[in-house]
Amino acid sequence: MMKSFRSWLLSEESFDSERRSIVLFALRIFAALVTIPYGIDKIARYDELAVDFFGDPIGIGMEPSLVLTIAAQVGFTLFLIAGLQTRLFAMLLAFHMAVATKYHFFDPFKTKVLPMIFLALYLLVAALGAGRYSADAAVAARRGRFSPVWRPRETTYAVIMIIVAALATAVFAKLFGGAVSAAALALCLLLALWCYADARA
Repeated sequence: MMKSFRSWLLSEESFDSERRSIVLFALRIFAALVTIPYGIDKIARYDELAVDFFGDPIGIGMEPSLVLTIAAQVGFTLFLIAGLQTRLFAMLLAFHMAVATKYHFFDPFKTKVLPMIFLALYLLVAALGAGRYSADAAVAARRGRFSPVWRPRETTYAVIMIIVAALATAVFAKLFGGAVSAAALALCLLLALWCYADARA
């Protein structure tokens, strides 16, 4: 039982398909990139939020709640990008968003829908696992649970997805103007679609 759980936690059943792994890599990157700006904003407003952080949502004090939230939104998401203990950190982020959903439960739908979407996104990552292009896969390979026989094209997929993540980050950070941002997003989409179409199912 414990062995099966450890195998599940390390996403070992998610390493076979190249195509699925590209989708999972993109999903992990997206799930992290849309959350990190919230954590950075909380770091910038730390002194203000430490005084009254959403009414101490889990009853451990304002500042500890704020520190845990920043750790989740900035730290845990970096583990998600790397694909290290992907399911564990996705579940912790899902719990974080469940708390946010509970806090906003009686607010208008347009207010509470955002944490609900994030909650669904992290539950999806936890359910699907890390895929081949992850630190979890590297750990499983070292344990002899996965044979990472990459085709030469797979290195290209990984590099392209990193470029896509960097471009998307720059667009989300508003480093480009409108036309350049649109072109960058179109390029991201085309590159990701090429990887998906070229990969083995």
